[in-house]
Amino acid sequence: MKFAIAGGERIEAKPGLSASCQCCQSTLIAKCGRMRDWHWSHKGKHSCDPWHEPETEWHRAWKNRFPVDWQEVVLTAQGGARHRADVRPAAGQVIEFQHSRLHPGERASREAFYGRLIWIVDGRARKRDLATFLKSLRSPLSHFQLPTFAVLPDECALLRDWVPGQVPVYFDFGDHDEGQPPIVWRIHPGTHGGLAYITEVPR
Repeated sequence: MKFAIAGGERIEAKPGLSASCQCCQSTLIAKCGRMRDWHWSHKGKHSCDPWHEPETEWHRAWKNRFPVDWQEVVLTAQGGARHRADVRPAAGQVIEFQHSRLHPGERASREAFYGRLIWIVDGRARKRDLATFLKSLRSPLSHFQLPTFAVLPDECALLRDWVPGQVPVYFDFGDHDEGQPPIVWRIHPGTHGGLAYITEVPR
């Protein structure tokens, strides 16, 4: 995790610092090596948030696009369950960044917990996903302002993983077209007649 609590303030990890977890108040260890971004970690393999995953550079870069106060916001459900949202703007809609494949049951749990949620998915986590995704795109539909495509989810593993959800999902494939403005691909929630609808939008 990027932030911990010390002296009532949220701080980032630095060598020699000590701080407490925002969720469970236990003491955290500052991991400040050369191979990964500096971060806080619970002792051993323990993590108080079962949805915790190690952050990739892609994950941290997306979080850093947003104000610090919006990052790693701890939310508590009525039953007492607590989870750290990757980003939660003041308006309240949560943004979660997902690099690895997510089990459908956990995905449903996260969507139920956060309510208003947007997923941003790393489309480069598997080597073949970009090629199969682009292959699934055919002629754009003419009656949309932004380039929009009707696709068959079974033609791409990434689509099969993410189309069934009920909240917006965005695929980030990086800047795969040189000289073009950076984009992401938005999957519209739900399907219609077995087709999913995808729109190219500016990142």
